[in-house]
Amino acid sequence: MEITVRPIGLIESEFKNTAEIPRQSIYAPEKQARLKLLDDYKDGLQGLTCGSKILIIFYFHQSTEAPLLQKPCQSDKITGVFSIRSPHRPNHIGISEVKITKIENNTIYFTGVDMLDGTPVLDIKPVIS
Repeated sequence: MEITVRPIGLIESEFKNTAEIPRQSIYAPEKQARLKLLDDYKDGLQGLTCGSKILIIFYFHQSTEAPLLQKPCQSDKITGVFSIRSPHRPNHIGISEVKITKIENNTIYFTGVDMLDGTPVLDIKPVIS
């Protein structure tokens, strides 16, 4: 089976290379970025509010490898890719929880960024407590 997905928008962030990115969005609560949606998806923003949290599902577009066994950043122990948050995954899909600071037209401004500038976004989902 083959699945085809298309980006709904792109991330615009200060991070231009992978060495600059925080390991997770929780480690960069003050870092700001924006998600610029393609015009076709603008209406899908209705109901989102400033101050709320969303999950941004994105594609690790600069990841070229996907070993099933990897060494996490904080450990010397080799472990399976599905037990860590590595960007080197079989489908190169990432997910980050961020906080909306502003919505303007087709752009979501948010804090908690851990994504490269130009990262393709696949979907957005609300965080439900």
